[in-house]
Amino acid sequence: MKRKLLLIQIFILMMSNCIAQSSFSREYKIDVATKDMFCHLYLFDNNDYELLMRVYTGEDVSYTFSVSKGGYTVKGNILTLSDKNWKFSMIFEMSECTLIPIKSYYLIKNSEILCYSDNNKDYPSRNYILTEKIRKKTKDFKMKNDKASNLNCGVYYSNCFVDSLMINAGGDYIMMKQGNIISRGTWKKKKDKLVLHDVDIVHDFEMLIGDCVLMSVNAPFDWGGSLYYLSEKDSFY
Repeated sequence: MKRKLLLIQIFILMMSNCIAQSSFSREYKIDVATKDMFCHLYLFDNNDYELLMRVYTGEDVSYTFSVSKGGYTVKGNILTLSDKNWKFSMIFEMSECTLIPIKSYYLIKNSEILCYSDNNKDYPSRNYILTEKIRKKTKDFKMKNDKASNLNCGVYYSNCFVDSLMINAGGDYIMMKQGNIISRGTWKKKKDKLVLHDVDIVHDFEMLIGDCVLMSVNAPFDWGGSLYYLSEKDSFY
């Protein structure tokens, strides 16, 4: 009986979340200066937001990736997005039909942001990696790489949303997607972790260091658990 009541409560909670996010007050389309990628910022009626990126991999073939989600506030003409997962913020200046980035990812920083629609009920579905899965992946990675803590500089490639992560021996990093810089900043090694400091959103992200491989704990444009493998032929100095 208790199990049945618990299942009913979970179902009601799931339905409530779906209803709460079934409509949004405004959608902005972000032109990121490439024909293969588009960003959409959804501002919901309940003061939640989600920043989605749509990537085209072929003719009429695309997939949608969630870049950031959380809550937003508006004070005067300033819109502040507070990411609930990685605890960073992005700031925009609002006008009637546009947004001007003040503090945001490099990919968005120099983009034109126009109001796309109001009160639209079409909202794409997304998939997320569960926190429990990330914890298990982190534990497994540490067990396999318990003696590997040396960081190799160079280019790391991934099969997740990010195409490549370039680690410069001089202390800089760049993340790329389809030839575009999506995040940039400085890095430092802290025991078995690589700390990436994004200079545009002014926030630290972490990756675990393995033997010629990195695993994201919380990385830019990454929900965690993704592997980045060092290329033997590419280097970035």
